[in-house]
Formats: sequence, structure tokens, C-alpha cells
Amino acid sequence: MILAVDVGYFGQGARAAGVLFRGWESGTIDSEIFIDLPQMEAYILGEFFRRELPPIEKVVASVSAPLETASLSMAMRHWVIPQQA
Repeated sequence: MILAVDVGYFGQGARAAGVLFRGWESGTIDSEIFIDLPQMEAYILGEFFRRELPPIEKVVASVSAPLETASLSMAMRHWVIPQQA
């Protein structure tokens, strides 16, 4: 099985989601996983393990099927703030 995982943040909480499927060419989702976390650590640049990793670990830990691989979706957002002269 292959596990694809993503985490969405809202307010102080997060929802981790995972989908299990049999292969990269599969057009069918075998199982969906949703884990809600009401309180999350604050975001700290470069410290992935504090905020992003715990929900991902909870999704992976909830899977009983043997995994071929896990795929993590990360949408990196950043803003450029112009320097003032």
C-alpha cells in the first residue's frame, strides 16, 4: 500500500489526512484517514518536527497495512516583504 499524507491548519488546530491506495497507477482509494488535533505548536521556521511532523506521525501510526512508501504533500507558502529604503 502507498500512503499519501497532508496536514491543514486552522486557528490553533490542524487536521491530518491520509489516503491509502494499492499502487501509483491505481485509480481507487482503498482507505481514508482523518485525525483532528485541536492544539498545535506555533510555527517556527526550520523546525518541521515541532508542528508538521506530529500529525503526520499520527496518520502513519494509524495504518495497519504494510506500506510500500509514504508520500508527503507540502505546500510551502511564503511572502516577500519589500525592504524599506
